[in-house]
This record gives sequence, C-alpha cells and structure tokens, in this order.
Amino acid sequence: LHTCLRLLESGTDDELEITVVSQLGYLYMGMGNYPEALKNLERVLAMARAFNDLAPEEAALSQIGSVYYRQNDYIKTEEYWRRALEVSRTIAAKNRKVKTYPQNHLGNLGDVYYYLGDIAAAKQAYSEALKLSIEVKDNRNQSSVMKSLGDLYLAQSDLNQAREIYEQALALGEKINNIGNQVGALLGLSALQ
Repeated sequence: LHTCLRLLESGTDDELEITVVSQLGYLYMGMGNYPEALKNLERVLAMARAFNDLAPEEAALSQIGSVYYRQNDYIKTEEYWRRALEVSRTIAAKNRKVKTYPQNHLGNLGDVYYYLGDIAAAKQAYSEALKLSIEVKDNRNQSSVMKSLGDLYLAQSDLNQAREIYEQALALGEKINNIGNQVGALLGLSALQ
C-alpha cells in the first residue's frame, strides 16, 4: 500500500488516493497501531472535505470513531460516530438513491451510550436503529441491534423483554444464516437460565 501511495502522490487520481490511504488506516487499526491509523484516517477526512465528497467523509468519521472505540475512549467514539451519522443523513437527504447506513451508526451509538451508562440514550439509539433497519430491510443490522437491545433489557433485569428480543434476534439470525448473531442471541438466552 505504501508503494501504491507513493505512485499516487505523483498523479492526480484523488479518489484512488483516498481509497489507498483509507486502506492504510484500516490496516493500521487492525494491527493495533492506532496513532498511524488515526493519522491516515484524518488524512482521508481532510481529503474528502477538500473534494466535498461526503461518502469517504462518512466512512472516515466512522472508522476514526472505531479507532477510539478500540481504545475504550467512548467520548471521542461518540463524537465521531455522531458526526458520521449526520453526514449519512445529509447524503440520504441529497440523494435517496445513494446507499447510506444511518442504522449502523445509530446501533454503534447505542453501544457507546450503553458503555457510558446512559441506558435511556442507548435504548433510544437502538430503537431508531431497529426501526431504520426494518425500513431498509437490513436484516443483518436488525438482528445485531435486537441482540444489543436484549443485552440492555437483561442488564435492566427485564427478563421477559430480554427473552422476547433474543428469540427474535435468533430467528432472524437463522433466517439470514448469520452465525455471529445466532451465537450472540443464544448466549443472551443462556444468561436468562
């Protein structure tokens, strides 16, 4: 990737440069080298803004939030994921045909609020994410959000509501053959025993 980047710096293909720098950021994040990940993702963010390109801006904000999430910095995570949600909504408002993922950002924000102990905000974010996931037929995110809602209800000792949500998440996970969501729902159900 570094070789590709050097080649790109001599040319003018801005879109390709954004892609390569983004991949460097993802690579560094996966390796746990968070300072380098942030450096590259902040560069993508700056390029996207300079070119007035909202799609890579949304992706960069989301990934920067993920870097902070991996470091348990939930305040910074919330800041970047909220900004990604705003950009996603802006994209959707400008062009309904462009695929955006506000339901994913809302689900992620629900996780952050949950970890910060703001149960009301977590429930609100999860509920909005669930509603949007159903509207756009995003079964994978719907199942994931349902599992998170089950976890929230379990933490609040609302066992009947937790069981109902986990069972729905499990059924949807089976329908779409998503093993991860099935395991998460099963673990939730086993915690109710």
